[in-house]
Amino acid sequence: MATTIGKGVTLRGIDHESFSIPFNLTAGMVVADIGKPVTLSGAAANTVKLCGDTDVPIGQLRSVEDRAIEGVLVGTVSVMGFFEFKVDAGVTLDIGVSVTGSAVANELIEAVSANSTTIVVESSVALATVWIK
Repeated sequence: MATTIGKGVTLRGIDHESFSIPFNLTAGMVVADIGKPVTLSGAAANTVKLCGDTDVPIGQLRSVEDRAIEGVLVGTVSVMGFFEFKVDAGVTLDIGVSVTGSAVANELIEAVSANSTTIVVESSVALATVWIK
């Protein structure tokens, strides 16, 4: 269990290696995108893209590998755990709400319709820890 000294228990950063899955990445994803929320892409099978407006995150990007010689861009996504993501400017998410991607790239907002796969467990003005299950 992760802890922050003086602030009690935090779940931020807890994930399980068994749920780190390789995916194809959409064109343009780079190492700087590591740590951002991703969602499934309709462009091709087994492919993820960065979360955009109303996209439900399926996990957090953990690695990027540009296999240019083979002509593929691949990465690892942690699909289950407690992940810290940026929140849309000025938004504070309530504990227990579901999230989706916002119109601001790579940031999250409260979902219009609740879903049981993305739940906020910690929140501040700029960041939220989201349980993806």
